Amino acid sequence: MDRYLRAVPMANLMDDTYAQIAKQIPEDKRAQFLADMHSLIKIERLEQLARSARINTFTVEELNALADFYSSPNGASAMAKYGTYMGEIMAPPYAGGVGQKNASPTTGLRVEPP
Repeated sequence: MDRYLRAVPMANLMDDTYAQIAKQIPEDKRAQFLADMHSLIKIERLEQLARSARINTFTVEELNALADFYSSPNGASAMAKYGTYMGEIMAPPYAGGVGQKNASPTTGLRVEPP
């Protein structure tokens, strides 16, 4: 598990995701959006939840194989792009709702209840 966590650092992934989403909102609101994301989403808690989900989902052998892949040149390259990928698929629900119902007063981004 530790090898996997070193190969796939959650904080880097989330920072890349936030940065990609931020590109979709007005420039004057980006800094506030990034600050909001960092204050609303606690990386430590997200890492705990992800760790538990991985333990419940994957075998030790599978986690080792994933760590091997993400530690390889191709895997590291793919992982470096993953935040961009996540930002692209997560941005439309937020950026498309700037100024609409349920919008954050600071960023104007729509926040839909789960």
